[in-house]
Amino acid sequence: GSGPYIRTGRSTTARVGDKIVLQSINSIGVPQSPTVTGRFSIYLKHEIQSLSVVGWDGQIYSAPDTKWVMYFYQDYGFHSSNWRTTYGLMDSQGCVVSPMDVAEAIWRWADYGTPVWVHD
Repeated sequence: GSGPYIRTGRSTTARVGDKIVLQSINSIGVPQSPTVTGRFSIYLKHEIQSLSVVGWDGQIYSAPDTKWVMYFYQDYGFHSSNWRTTYGLMDSQGCVVSPMDVAEAIWRWADYGTPVWVHD
């Protein structure tokens, strides 16, 4: 389509039609807890949210006060990280994790209903 959409995997590209609005590398789910693939859309956004999940290894992963959280399918979404220093890896519990400035930019840019295409 010609409207806004996000294509993501280990890299994220936000576009309006053929025009690239934003590009970045990010981290995605480990092989044991992969990021879901398919076509979805943004359905819930939080400027700040405390995240907690029981990981694939049975450990509890907690990320209090995580900024720029944006969900596209069940509990899969985009969010920032204030603990991560390296991106482009498969090392999350399933979410698409971006550097703080990227997460904020895409959160501010994407409206509810923005299509999200997640590929591997």
